[in-house]
Amino acid sequence: MANWAADALERARSKLEYSMLRAAFGGEEFTVAQLRAVYEAVWGTCLHRRSFHRKATGTPGELEDTGG
Repeated sequence: MANWAADALERARSKLEYSMLRAAFGGEEFTVAQLRAVYEAVWGTCLHRRSFHRKATGTPGELEDTGG
């Protein structure tokens, strides 16, 4: 991988941890499963479905349930 691409990937990985960058990959509405797919693609690993759901929905104000 080119050095600039590796740097960009590392920056995306870091920003996923502390910002709403993740919402930029999902559009206006997205499911927790789609969000997990973004994390798995960026991190290059499979994540435990229930643990990810608990973490993603456990922070008040981070995600909003649309009922969809």
